[in-house]
Amino acid sequence: MSSERQNFDAALVRAYWLSQVNGTTRLSLRTGLSVRATADFFKETNTRFLILAVGNIWGPNHPSGAHLMRESLVNKYGVQRTRILIPPSPLAKTTTTETQLFLNMARQHSWTKLADIGFSKHQRVSPYLRARGIRVTFFDIENMFPTDSKLSKLTQRLEKSLIGRSYSLYELVKSTAQATGLRRNLDRVADKRRVKPTSCEARRMWKIPMDIYTPCEKRKS
Repeated sequence: MSSERQNFDAALVRAYWLSQVNGTTRLSLRTGLSVRATADFFKETNTRFLILAVGNIWGPNHPSGAHLMRESLVNKYGVQRTRILIPPSPLAKTTTTETQLFLNMARQHSWTKLADIGFSKHQRVSPYLRARGIRVTFFDIENMFPTDSKLSKLTQRLEKSLIGRSYSLYELVKSTAQATGLRRNLDRVADKRRVKPTSCEARRMWKIPMDIYTPCEKRKS
């Protein structure tokens, strides 16, 4: 990141999959890295607000991604709670809705200088193309940690891993479905299946490795 402090009205922080440890829903590795990069970004820039917009992607019996991320930013990294905003419910379950909620807040508060923090493979550009009068700067998490640091190496390994390749495929399919008009039907199917309560069941559901933060627990006999 540049040594000159940049000014932003607000920054959208992208969320990814969740994890579960001993029955407790928590952030996955990818989302944890997003939160850590955001904490550093907040200290190094003049950013008024951080926006967290992801909802209950595992269903109503689990906390939303936005609330889990806020607790991590506040309790682990010392970000002031008043500087973190979560849009009114319903929160987002898709990248497009996540962006739209952010843009709605920007229009409501007359924000014009925005930042978007996420992994470079995240298809997060297209919704902004229709937003007039708003300037968005993208920050790719892969490039936000100091070179040769443990976090940078971990991020690079994640991107080159099977889950990284699976995530790229997932984003490609998702953006293609959006462009061809199939996304609405896919979202309805996904909403019905998101009630799966554990990361292990989520992996079996989607047939790809959804989470490398927690290994699958053995089934009790």
